[in-house]
Amino acid sequence: MKKIRIGLVDDHQLFLDGLIRLLEQEDDFEIVFSTTKAINLLDKLNDVLIDILIVDISMPDINGLELIHKIRDQFFLGKIIVISSYANSIDKSCVDAALLKEVSKKELFETIKSVHNETYKKHDNVLGTTSIFSSFLIKREKEIVNLIAIGLTVHEMADKTFLSKHTIETHKKNIFLKLEVTNNAELIKKAMMLGIIEL
Repeated sequence: MKKIRIGLVDDHQLFLDGLIRLLEQEDDFEIVFSTTKAINLLDKLNDVLIDILIVDISMPDINGLELIHKIRDQFFLGKIIVISSYANSIDKSCVDAALLKEVSKKELFETIKSVHNETYKKHDNVLGTTSIFSSFLIKREKEIVNLIAIGLTVHEMADKTFLSKHTIETHKKNIFLKLEVTNNAELIKKAMMLGIIEL
């Protein structure tokens, strides 16, 4: 069976790396292009054969909707799927599918396949209980999220996990980047929504 050739554009390198690892689990998918800069995509779009282009509309170097219009202007023949925290606010008529970043792995895979097969029906996306975000966190990071949720300090977490405070801080930094949060309160709220915190 011919693989679905996928291109990825997201300005968060950790999210992009996690998405690549996730998609590589599916034998039907082949990652043929990935970048953190929209301009790189526009430069390479005519050189790479892409069936499904997955983009974030919140890009620093170019407005996401402007990017989509520029892609269409280059006579891109593939399908465009937006995965973004702002997916609900975009005009879905200009893309083939729009998903929130809290979409589940199952829904993501099904959307890619149905968009490629032209059987996808656009709808308001409902968040799943298991997000692709949770797939990006390693076991130790999930443990630290739960320790933060019960109110432990960095020093207390270091003692409990037998790790250095520097290691704990590094894990926290990576967790914040992966979940796109800026403080413990945001982290706990998002982790509860994604089912990462064990109640």
